[in-house]
Amino acid sequence: MENTELDVLENNIKALEIEILALEMKYDDSVFEEDKNKIGKEIGELKMLFAEYCANLGELYMKKGNNKEAKFVLQKSLKIYPENVISLNHLAFIHDILGEKKEAFEALNKASKIDPKDYSTQNNLGKLHSNSKENQKAIIHFNKALEINAENIESLYNLGFVYRDSGEYYKSIDYYKQALEIKPFFIEVLNNLADIYVDLGELELAKLYFDKASESLENSLSKENIDILEKNYKNFSEIYQKSLIKSSSENINEFGKENLAFTIKKLCVSNFQSIKSLEIQIPTDAQFVCLLGQNGDGKTSILQALAVGLQGAEGASRVLESYETQIAVEFLENSKKQIHNLYREPNAWRTFAKCSNTVGYGVKRLSKLSDFDVERMLKSNPFYCLLNEKDDEIENIEAWFIKDFWKHKKVTPLAEELRKIIEKILSSITQKVEIVEEEGTFYYLEQGFKVKYDHLSAGSKSVLNLVGDILIRLIAQNKEVSTVENLKGIVLIDEVESHLHPKAQKDLMQKLSEIFPKVQFIVSTHSAICLLGMPENTAFFRVKRDFERGTFVERLTIDVANLLPNQLLTSPLFDMENIFSVNTESIYEVDTGIMYKNKAEKEKQEELRRQILEKYKKV
Repeated sequence: MENTELDVLENNIKALEIEILALEMKYDDSVFEEDKNKIGKEIGELKMLFAEYCANLGELYMKKGNNKEAKFVLQKSLKIYPENVISLNHLAFIHDILGEKKEAFEALNKASKIDPKDYSTQNNLGKLHSNSKENQKAIIHFNKALEINAENIESLYNLGFVYRDSGEYYKSIDYYKQALEIKPFFIEVLNNLADIYVDLGELELAKLYFDKASESLENSLSKENIDILEKNYKNFSEIYQKSLIKSSSENINEFGKENLAFTIKKLCVSNFQSIKSLEIQIPTDAQFVCLLGQNGDGKTSILQALAVGLQGAEGASRVLESYETQIAVEFLENSKKQIHNLYREPNAWRTFAKCSNTVGYGVKRLSKLSDFDVERMLKSNPFYCLLNEKDDEIENIEAWFIKDFWKHKKVTPLAEELRKIIEKILSSITQKVEIVEEEGTFYYLEQGFKVKYDHLSAGSKSVLNLVGDILIRLIAQNKEVSTVENLKGIVLIDEVESHLHPKAQKDLMQKLSEIFPKVQFIVSTHSAICLLGMPENTAFFRVKRDFERGTFVERLTIDVANLLPNQLLTSPLFDMENIFSVNTESIYEVDTGIMYKNKAEKEKQEELRRQILEKYKKV
C-alpha cells in the first residue's frame, strides 16, 4: 500500500514539474499582460501543490528511513516553492538526524519567519533546542506553541519531558497531567509519570500510573512502548514489593505519633524574594513546626511561600514579584496526598484547587472587623493578612457569638465550649478572665474589672483575635465536627510571640497544642520562651541567609525538654555567643542558679543570718 502511495506521489511530482515548466515557457512567450497574470496565478497554484506532494513524499521516505532521498525531494520542493513551511520543518528534522544542527536551525528559523503562527514550527524549534540540552530555550518555544494552540498535546508532552530532564519534577507532573486531560490514554505520559513518582519515592502514585499505562496498552500499537513499559514496570515491581514491608509502619514516624490529617510534607521554592532555591522536608506528625532566625533571614518569606502554595496566586500580587518564581507544596488534605505547583505561564499564574482548612496570620493582628459575615469570610483569602501585612481580614469572635448564638438564643454545647476556650486562653495572658454578655455587648471580667474589647491589653487583643479567627474559620470548614478538639487544619503564624509577656508566650503555645490537637501549626518566632511551651512533636528549622545562597534552612534535632532559656539562646537554635549583661564585669560573678526564686530565697536567708549574727555580737 505504502509503495503504491510512494509511486503515485513520484509520478504526480514528475507530471507537475513538466506542467510547471510548460506554463513558464508559455508565460515567457505571452505578449498580453492579461494572459501573463492568468498563467502566473496558475503557476503559483501548481507550485504550491508540487510543494505539498514533495512534503508528503519526503515524509514517506523519512518513515522508510531513506533520509538521503527525503532530503533530496524536500530541497527540490523548496527550490520550486521556498516558502513551504511543512517542507522546511521536514528538512530540519532530516538535518538533525544527519547531525547538521546549524542547517536544521536555519530551516526552522526561516519557517518561523514565514509563518510565526505555525505551532508545529515552534514545537520543532523547542525539540531541537532540547536535543542540544538547551532546556530554557526549548521551554520558550514550547510555550509559544501552546500560546498558538493550547490543545497542542505534543508541546505539553515535550514540556513535561524538558522539566523532568531539568530536575523540576513538579512542573513536569503538571504538564503531563494537562496532556492526559486531552488524551487520557497517552501511554508515554502515563509511563513517564510513573517513573517520576518512583524517583520521588511516591510508590503508590507510581503504581497507579503504571496500572493506567497497562490498561492503555490496547490503545497503543507501538511495540517500543510496550517493551519500555514492561521493563520499567518490572524494575518498579521490585521497588514496590520492598516498600510493602514498611507499609504496616508507615504512619509511625520519628515522634512515634500518628500523621495529622492536614499537614505539610514538603516545600520547594525557587526565585521567591530572598529565596534562590530551597527545599524543606517536614515530618507529617509534627504538630508544631518552628522557624527560627534573625530579622531579614527569610522566615516570613517561607510562610508566605507556603500560603501561596496552598491557596494560589489570588491576593498574593504583593509577594509574587518575579515571573521566575516557582513554589511547590506537597501536603496531606484529609489524609489524601496533594501537590500544588505554582509558576508563571505566558499570561497568568498557574492555578489549582485551594487547600481547605487552612489559615494564616501576619504580625499585625491587633484590630478586628466590626461585624461578621460567614459568606464573606468563606470567600476571603484566609492568608490575606500574612501576604499583605494587613489585619482587616481578622474575624470578630464577639460579633459571631452575638449574631449566631446569643442574639437568637442558640446557646449550643459548641458555643459554650468556645466561650470556655476563650476564657481559658485569655486567662493565660492575664489573671483569670470571664466572659459575660449584657444587652448584646461582650464584657470581660479581667482581674475583677469589667471591660470591653477596646480596653483589653495588646496581648489579650492579639490572642483573642488570633484564636477567635482560627475557631471561626476552622469550624466553618469542618462542618461535620461537633467539638473543637476534632478540628483539623493547617495554621501559619508569623512572630507568634507578638505583643505577649514571656509567661503568656509559653502558656499560649501549650494552650494551642492542647485546644487544637489535630491542627498543624507552622510558626516563626524570635523567642526562646515560646519553645518551652511547644509539644514534644515539634520540628525546629533554623533559617539563615547569605549572599551566595540567599535564604536556606537547616533542620535541628535539639531536645529542648530539659533546656533553660539561657541554654536555648546559646544553642544553634539562636546562636547567641553569650547571654551576659553588657554591665557584667566578670563572668565569674554571674549567678548561674537554676531559677531566680532560688537566688532570691538564698539572699533572704543570708540577710537573716547576718541580722542574727549582728544581734548576738551586741549581746
